[in-house]
Amino acid sequence: MSEQTASSPNLRLEFHPHFLIRHAHLQTIVPTILPGNAPAVERAEKAMILDAGEGIRLEGRYSGQPESRAKGLVLLLHGWLGSVYSNYILSLGEYLYRQGYAIFRLNLRDHGDTHHLNPGPFRSDRLDEAT
Repeated sequence: MSEQTASSPNLRLEFHPHFLIRHAHLQTIVPTILPGNAPAVERAEKAMILDAGEGIRLEGRYSGQPESRAKGLVLLLHGWLGSVYSNYILSLGEYLYRQGYAIFRLNLRDHGDTHHLNPGPFRSDRLDEAT
Protein backbone atom coordinates (compact mmCIF):
# COMPACT_ATOMS: atom_id res chain seq x y z
CA MET A 1 0.00 0.00 0.00
CA SER A 2 1.37 3.39 -0.93
CA GLU A 3 1.75 6.07 1.71
CA GLN A 4 -1.14 8.51 1.68
CA THR A 5 -1.79 11.76 3.49
CA ALA A 6 -4.93 12.91 5.30
CA SER A 7 -5.72 15.19 2.37
CA SER A 8 -5.76 12.28 -0.07
CA PRO A 9 -9.28 11.54 -1.42
CA ASN A 10 -8.52 7.80 -1.37
CA LEU A 11 -7.26 7.62 2.20
CA ARG A 12 -7.21 4.07 3.57
CA LEU A 13 -6.40 3.53 7.18
CA GLU A 14 -5.65 0.04 8.39
CA PHE A 15 -6.83 -1.13 11.79
CA HIS A 16 -4.46 -3.40 13.68
CA PRO A 17 -6.03 -4.53 16.97
CA HIS A 18 -3.99 -5.58 19.97
CA PHE A 19 -2.85 -9.18 19.52
CA LEU A 20 -5.01 -10.36 22.44
CA ILE A 21 -8.23 -9.18 20.77
CA ARG A 22 -7.62 -9.80 17.08
CA HIS A 23 -10.66 -12.06 16.78
CA ALA A 24 -13.73 -10.08 15.66
CA HIS A 25 -16.01 -11.70 18.25
CA LEU A 26 -13.69 -10.65 21.05
CA GLN A 27 -13.71 -7.09 19.71
CA THR A 28 -17.49 -7.15 20.11
CA ILE A 29 -17.65 -8.85 23.50
CA VAL A 30 -14.79 -7.18 25.41
CA PRO A 31 -16.18 -3.60 25.26
CA THR A 32 -19.51 -4.81 26.65
CA ILE A 33 -17.97 -6.29 29.79
CA LEU A 34 -15.34 -3.66 30.60
CA PRO A 35 -16.44 -0.60 32.55
CA GLY A 36 -16.78 2.54 30.48
CA ASN A 37 -14.79 5.70 31.07
CA ALA A 38 -16.98 8.68 30.26
CA PRO A 39 -16.97 11.00 33.27
CA ALA A 40 -17.32 14.32 31.44
CA VAL A 41 -20.16 13.39 29.09
CA GLU A 42 -22.13 11.72 31.90
CA ARG A 43 -21.48 14.55 34.36
CA ALA A 44 -22.85 17.08 31.85
CA GLU A 45 -25.89 15.05 30.75
CA LYS A 46 -29.51 16.09 31.10
CA ALA A 47 -32.31 13.55 30.64
CA MET A 48 -34.86 14.53 28.00
CA ILE A 49 -38.09 12.93 26.84
CA LEU A 50 -38.93 13.50 23.16
CA ASP A 51 -42.45 13.32 21.76
CA ALA A 52 -42.17 11.31 18.52
CA GLY A 53 -45.88 11.74 17.72
CA GLU A 54 -48.80 9.34 17.97
CA GLY A 55 -48.24 8.94 21.72
CA ILE A 56 -44.68 7.65 21.31
CA ARG A 57 -42.03 8.97 23.67
CA LEU A 58 -38.29 8.46 23.39
CA GLU A 59 -35.65 9.21 26.01
CA GLY A 60 -32.30 10.81 25.35
CA ARG A 61 -29.36 12.24 27.23
CA TYR A 62 -28.05 15.65 26.19
CA SER A 63 -24.54 16.81 27.11
CA GLY A 64 -24.17 20.40 26.01
CA GLN A 65 -21.12 22.56 25.59
CA PRO A 66 -20.71 26.23 26.51
CA GLU A 67 -21.65 28.28 23.44
CA SER A 68 -18.11 29.58 23.11
CA ARG A 69 -16.77 25.99 22.75
CA ALA A 70 -19.51 24.26 20.78
CA LYS A 71 -18.37 22.89 17.41
CA GLY A 72 -21.75 21.33 16.66
CA LEU A 73 -24.18 18.68 17.84
CA VAL A 74 -23.62 14.94 17.37
CA LEU A 75 -26.51 12.47 17.60
CA LEU A 76 -25.46 9.00 18.78
CA LEU A 77 -27.74 6.01 18.16
CA HIS A 78 -26.98 2.69 19.78
CA GLY A 79 -27.10 -0.73 18.15
CA TRP A 80 -29.50 -3.62 18.63
CA LEU A 81 -30.33 -4.15 22.33
CA GLY A 82 -28.00 -1.31 23.28
CA SER A 83 -28.78 1.91 25.13
CA VAL A 84 -27.42 5.38 25.82
CA TYR A 85 -25.23 3.70 28.46
CA SER A 86 -23.62 1.12 26.17
CA ASN A 87 -19.84 1.36 26.58
CA TYR A 88 -19.23 2.12 22.90
CA ILE A 89 -21.78 4.97 22.97
CA LEU A 90 -20.30 6.41 26.17
CA SER A 91 -16.73 6.10 24.88
CA LEU A 92 -17.50 7.76 21.56
CA GLY A 93 -19.60 10.41 23.31
CA GLU A 94 -16.77 11.13 25.74
CA TYR A 95 -14.24 11.48 22.93
CA LEU A 96 -16.46 13.82 20.89
CA TYR A 97 -17.48 15.81 23.97
CA ARG A 98 -13.82 16.42 24.83
CA GLN A 99 -13.30 17.59 21.21
CA GLY A 100 -15.91 20.33 21.81
CA TYR A 101 -19.10 18.80 20.42
CA ALA A 102 -22.45 18.74 22.18
CA ILE A 103 -23.73 15.16 22.39
CA PHE A 104 -27.25 13.77 22.26
CA ARG A 105 -27.49 10.03 23.00
CA LEU A 106 -30.91 8.69 22.01
CA ASN A 107 -32.52 5.53 23.33
CA LEU A 108 -34.61 3.85 20.68
CA ARG A 109 -38.11 2.79 21.71
CA ASP A 110 -38.14 0.40 24.69
CA HIS A 111 -34.33 0.25 24.89
CA GLY A 112 -32.42 0.92 28.05
CA ASP A 113 -34.73 1.67 30.95
CA THR A 114 -37.56 3.16 28.84
CA HIS A 115 -40.16 0.38 28.67
CA HIS A 116 -42.50 2.44 30.87
CA LEU A 117 -42.71 5.29 28.34
CA ASN A 118 -44.78 3.50 25.70
CA PRO A 119 -47.73 1.12 25.94
CA GLY A 120 -47.75 -2.08 23.93
CA PRO A 121 -44.94 -4.40 22.88
CA PHE A 122 -41.80 -3.31 21.11
CA ARG A 123 -41.70 -4.01 17.37
CA SER A 124 -38.46 -3.63 15.46
CA ASP A 125 -40.28 -2.42 12.34
CA ARG A 126 -41.06 0.80 14.25
CA LEU A 127 -37.47 1.99 14.48
CA ASP A 128 -38.24 4.76 11.99
CA GLU A 129 -39.74 6.65 14.95
CA ALA A 130 -36.31 8.14 15.59
CA THR A 131 -35.93 9.57 12.08
